[in-house]
Amino acid sequence: MNTIARLTALLALTASVTFAGTLNFAPDKDVNAKAKFPDQNFGSDITLQASAQTGFEKHIFFQFTVSGIPVGATGITASLQMTSQTTGTGRPLTTHKVSDTSWGEATLTWNNQPTIGAAMTTVSSFTSGSVASWDVSSEVTGNGTYAIEIDTTFSGDTTFSSKEGATPPSLVVTYSTGSAGLPRPAHIVIVVEENHAASSITTALAPTLNGWKNLGANFTQYFGVANSSGNAHPSQPSYFQFFAGSDQGIGHSDACPPAGSQYTSNNLAHQLIAAGFTFTGYAEGLPAQGSLTCSSGNYVRRHCPWISWQGTGTNQIPSADSKILTPANFSSMDYNTLPTLTFVMPNLQDDMHDGTITAADTWANTYLSNYITYCQNPANNSLFILLFDEDAAGSDASGTANPIMGFIVGSHAKQGTYTEHVNHYCILRTIEDMYGLTHVANAATATTISDCWQ
Repeated sequence: MNTIARLTALLALTASVTFAGTLNFAPDKDVNAKAKFPDQNFGSDITLQASAQTGFEKHIFFQFTVSGIPVGATGITASLQMTSQTTGTGRPLTTHKVSDTSWGEATLTWNNQPTIGAAMTTVSSFTSGSVASWDVSSEVTGNGTYAIEIDTTFSGDTTFSSKEGATPPSLVVTYSTGSAGLPRPAHIVIVVEENHAASSITTALAPTLNGWKNLGANFTQYFGVANSSGNAHPSQPSYFQFFAGSDQGIGHSDACPPAGSQYTSNNLAHQLIAAGFTFTGYAEGLPAQGSLTCSSGNYVRRHCPWISWQGTGTNQIPSADSKILTPANFSSMDYNTLPTLTFVMPNLQDDMHDGTITAADTWANTYLSNYITYCQNPANNSLFILLFDEDAAGSDASGTANPIMGFIVGSHAKQGTYTEHVNHYCILRTIEDMYGLTHVANAATATTISDCWQ
């Protein structure tokens, strides 16, 4: 199986392992409405009660704000959970949908309670000190604000702790992510280095990169792919291959602007945006946001594939998604605000093309160390992928010599060494599978990486 396929799978979820998420929400509001006291509010009470006793009826109202369910998540379930302070059977308590969410916890009364909607599920047996659970999946179908009511036909009080009490109610939401069992990260960051075989990236020259490699899934048989001229060089076609599944017919060319651009063929960034996900390409030395400039100082457009699809036409990418990379705007940013997929491209001095291996390693430590720490926290559901475009000799085009460095770090990446053959098309396909996207061009016949996930 391909290293790149593994990388892609790691970015999303494993092709052979289903990744699921669980979110737990406290109520924004919970309150009793009591018929005995039709104009009195009980929003600060430490208990909630349901009863159908004539003249003493009691209804329970909740409101929850659900957030954090990833775009494209499937299999969403939701359960309302409360700790009972009553033991008994034959006490049917039923949850109902409530469309009105404008009521206030400190103002709701029996006389102004909102209209109760369709019934959902019923629980009839309770044990004091134990949690009772109602399935409210028919109401809670994604991120948003939801109101729920509970009432009963039992003539007597069934009592629970309120959010002001010792054991507050909660709404527990679960979901699945990814296609074919792959993970679906909230954030993936990809960095591409230049023109070195894996054997040349020694620990002495690159302690940071080798340290990160050992934190995650290290692909020792990761190769570049031949372009349409039969060569692994130069750089530009390699970048197009993992971004759009082919070299767009440019073959052995680093010409800028590349022949046929701006392109309108399908590509990974457009696929993500069209599916409701997000994308940004950061480039060190980019002269201005959205610039189409071919070169400026140590910046070159040929190492930033998304720029050749920048525009407003078919399958093209907004210029606002092409941004200038600086240490200040990446190394210290709030990574929770990152898009789904981010390319971070160093300049010629910092990607080993013109500069040294050690300079690139120092650059990586400066720009990316904080993100590496972030993506290892399972709560952040994020991945980091490092690739090279090709090795120095170009013999990697055959896929039999001079493997290049490729690894994935993050909470979904199983630490270890992986020896299957992988290439740029495998990476592309794996990411597409993670987010339920179609396979573009040569990704359609590549192998998804599926054995490096946990």
